[in-house]
Amino acid sequence: MKNRTVIIIAENNSLITSLLNSDEAATRAQLDFAAATLQKQDTRLGEIIERVGRCELDFRQLHNPFNTLVRSIIYQQLNGKAASVIHARTVANLATGRTLKPDDIFAASEETMRACGLSRAKQLALRDLALRTKDGTIPTLARLQRMTDEEIIERLTTVRGIGRWTVEMLLMFRLGRPDVLPVGDFAICKAAMLMDGLESFPKPKDLTARGEVWRPFRTVASWYLWRSLDNSG
Repeated sequence: MKNRTVIIIAENNSLITSLLNSDEAATRAQLDFAAATLQKQDTRLGEIIERVGRCELDFRQLHNPFNTLVRSIIYQQLNGKAASVIHARTVANLATGRTLKPDDIFAASEETMRACGLSRAKQLALRDLALRTKDGTIPTLARLQRMTDEEIIERLTTVRGIGRWTVEMLLMFRLGRPDVLPVGDFAICKAAMLMDGLESFPKPKDLTARGEVWRPFRTVASWYLWRSLDNSG
């Protein structure tokens, strides 16, 4: 499969394209192997890994791309508690079954959506998502699992209100893709600046180049960069 990131786990020489595994022990082994490899590849990142300890990436299995993206749109630019209330209200008032479907969005009036707490921009984004799900632009889960990271980013960012960062988070935490580096993430940039003793945040192209040494485990490297800020002051 072209451009698909492949990770070779040394112990059994198996090919891995996701860190998310139904076998928790296998996932643990993959994360430990990734961290050990990164320590060897990058001394500075290695110091962070030594300080932080074991990688505890928290994955949530992706089951329904449409509902996951609905949640992503609703949660944008809101604190977790407020977003959770609006999301629950939206599902309760719009869904005709256990979960939301594109037709539920089409059937909802502007007044009903506003009463759920959805801004005009988010209403338009949800309607666009529903339309692109119905016309096949949004891939099924089975199709997503066969696509490369960049193919997924290119496809999902056609939806109004869905940017690259949002898709990168989905790739990392819902699909378990092992080689994602969100160079536009504020915390990642800050952590990289502190790690390398820079005077300002690295530019995306410079951070991309800096992260080449972390392949094919840039997702794990990103997690360590985030965690490095926990006690950075």
